Amino acid sequence: MPAREITVTLDDVSCLLHLPITGRLLDHTPISKDEGLEVLVNLLGVHPADAHTEVSKTKGAHATLTYLKGLFTHHILGR
Repeated sequence: MPAREITVTLDDVSCLLHLPITGRLLDHTPISKDEGLEVLVNLLGVHPADAHTEVSKTKGAHATLTYLKGLFTHHILGR
């Protein structure tokens, strides 16, 4: 039987591995905008002005995944 692209869902994993799915998938404590800025600056080494610009583009204390991927690529991989 030929197969093309498939997607394995959380339900598939649960059925195959006999693992119960309980609770919330994402369980985190919300942080303030100031705390988000602090994380970007102190933990990820982002310039404060860049961090403020990025957090201002999103709702709350978030950075876009594209922005975080760029940080990873630049700082960790040196590209």
